[in-house]
Amino acid sequence: MEGRVYIVNLKAYTEGKDLGSWFSMPVNPDEVDSRLNLRNGEAEIAIHDSDLPFPVDEYMSLEELNKEWACFEELPEDFQKDVKVLVGRYGNVEAIIENVENIIFYDGIHESCDLAEFCLKEKGVLEEVPKEVRDYIDYESMGRDMELNGQFIWGKNGVFEILRV
Repeated sequence: MEGRVYIVNLKAYTEGKDLGSWFSMPVNPDEVDSRLNLRNGEAEIAIHDSDLPFPVDEYMSLEELNKEWACFEELPEDFQKDVKVLVGRYGNVEAIIENVENIIFYDGIHESCDLAEFCLKEKGVLEEVPKEVRDYIDYESMGRDMELNGQFIWGKNGVFEILRV
């Protein structure tokens, strides 16, 4: 995956000059200095736009930006596709990486009732329930309760379970 950010020379911007450029990730600080007429990183910069799959702060440093990008590239593909919902839970991509072992992705589950049924089957609970009773299990209510406890986050292609440690 490729990503880009639009970075401006903040001093020039506040003076009404449009001195900005698009940069590919990871951003090379020397290239920024050169293209934005900065002197050894002395002038301030701002990120005014991005084509990144995760949110960035306007005044994020290039070091922080590149670190977030590096963390993003380490994420499993399913996590990359839904990185925004995970950032909503963890705050930034680096925190997702720190917790990646405590996050399980279940592909193809899009409804709370499917989530409940999947979890019961996965844990072997349904095997203990008589066949005559299984048709009366309210998976929708169970799934809703599972969602409300905050342990699951819905993504585009499935659901993430946040393990409690």
